[in-house]
Amino acid sequence: MKNIKIFLLGFSLFLGGLFCLTSCQNNAQTEPLAVGYEFFPLEIGRYVIYEVEKTNYPSNQPIIRENYQLKEEVVDTFTSASKIKLYVLERYVRANETQNWKIDSVWAASINNNQAIRQENNISFVRLTFPLKDKLVWNGNFFNSNQRENYQIEDFNKSLVINKLNFPKTLKVQQVNDSSLVRLTRRSEIYAENIGIVAIDETQVAYKSDNANIGKGIIDFGKIIKQRIIAYGKK
Repeated sequence: MKNIKIFLLGFSLFLGGLFCLTSCQNNAQTEPLAVGYEFFPLEIGRYVIYEVEKTNYPSNQPIIRENYQLKEEVVDTFTSASKIKLYVLERYVRANETQNWKIDSVWAASINNNQAIRQENNISFVRLTFPLKDKLVWNGNFFNSNQRENYQIEDFNKSLVINKLNFPKTLKVQQVNDSSLVRLTRRSEIYAENIGIVAIDETQVAYKSDNANIGKGIIDFGKIIKQRIIAYGKK
């Protein structure tokens, strides 16, 4: 509990600075339904459960495969000193539905000046920016010290079925898509209306680059993660 309080204080201070930086850019919030806030719903009691497949490729060692479930739940909200409403996201993991959930981490989220911000493992990302539209581009790393990454919306308002769950309106955010003969770095998220994130794909691998194998796409080391929604609701 002490660690959670320290985390929340830190995030509150961060958003206080963010508010000072951005409030002069857009003092009046646009109506939520006009810009697409429903793709990033924040409400106490909301939860989403995912099936996660993680494949690790250690260099010159056997491949390690993991399958587990992840639950993300909005458990609390508070207002910072700068009048920004923050939502606390608790994340739980378990091997399968027969096991009990165990707390994994605590993240936070907010919508401020038409930017959907998530603090994930103490790093803040602009996951969406509003109003939403196809091919919209923004810097997802604007509020952290990482190198600029241009996120782009694709497949805007596309209908999808994931694990037999029907989502009439979704959008894809292509976050990174860099490839070469020796490396592949790709990450994307899919958001569904009134639910939020329903799928994540992440690939960070290096290929064998010796004379015999270069250009063949044989993984030397790295990881591949697939995360798919299996259930959602509100308590």
